Amino acid sequence: SCTAPPAGLLNWWRGDGPSDTSGDVAGAFRGAAKLGPGVVDGAFLLGGRNDAVALPSSFHLPAQEFTIEAWIKRSDSLHAGLPVLAGTLFGGSAKGLSFGLTDQGQIYVSHIGTANFYSTTALTDTSWHHVAVARQGGNLRFYADGALATTVPCTVEFDLNGPYAIGGLGTPYDGIAYGFLGSIDELAVYSRSLNGPELAAIYS
Repeated sequence: SCTAPPAGLLNWWRGDGPSDTSGDVAGAFRGAAKLGPGVVDGAFLLGGRNDAVALPSSFHLPAQEFTIEAWIKRSDSLHAGLPVLAGTLFGGSAKGLSFGLTDQGQIYVSHIGTANFYSTTALTDTSWHHVAVARQGGNLRFYADGALATTVPCTVEFDLNGPYAIGGLGTPYDGIAYGFLGSIDELAVYSRSLNGPELAAIYS
């Protein structure tokens, strides 16, 4: 039987179609994004560049404390995104929030156009992995496969307005959408910082 998601869930995109969502925030395929096999049923299959699931501009994060978590699978062990050296898993616009993976396998959060914050994780294979970031106070906590990977100080104020996208930036920055090269499944966003046991339970 399924376990209910933790409190604070804003929206959960299951990956079985752009409009298959736990709430009323349905997406639309952008570029050549399509469906592929997922860790549970289907997933969003993305080829980098401008591929993404675009979300309506009305969707935004309500506060500076949040959690983003998803299952991801790289298509290429050398490249996490095209045409640049990183791929976005969930992203907004300039001075907003971007959550992604570098070519070297580091999970990161970007204050788009100003600063980047990295984990020490190295997810370079092409297997499914669960990744998450939780922001609480002045820290970002990165998780990989249910375990805390890195805690990084982060005192910036993100512009939390939309538009957002899954698999790329909601609005390209300097003409680049930082598209992810691979599959994303079961992406969820929460309006609070989930703790370690909650994220470990989602993974397991």
